[in-house]
Amino acid sequence: MNKGRTLVLGGGGLAGLGWFAGLFQGMSRQGVDLHDRYRMIGTSAGYHLNDAIAALEASGSKVLVIEPDAAARAAMGANPLDHAVRRPSAEAGFAQGLQLATSVGTIWSSTS
Repeated sequence: MNKGRTLVLGGGGLAGLGWFAGLFQGMSRQGVDLHDRYRMIGTSAGYHLNDAIAALEASGSKVLVIEPDAAARAAMGANPLDHAVRRPSAEAGFAQGLQLATSVGTIWSSTS
């Protein structure tokens, strides 16, 4: 288990679920295995992360916050509960996962 690592994911609604699925698939395709994780946090609208992130970092945890990038936000559209945006959100998440795999993998595989 990778103690001291936290992955914080932003996004929500059906669009967010699609984005999560695509993001994980993209990272997996690049060889990043998130199954052996210590802590993963999914956020919802209105949740304030600053205090939680500061506390995690103060305790020595490496924290990586991942939010939908511009392409994913565009795919999610104005209504994240719209079923029609789930697939485009997943595709945007997949592309973002491919791009982020190296940085996430580096943190996840580090020993300190």
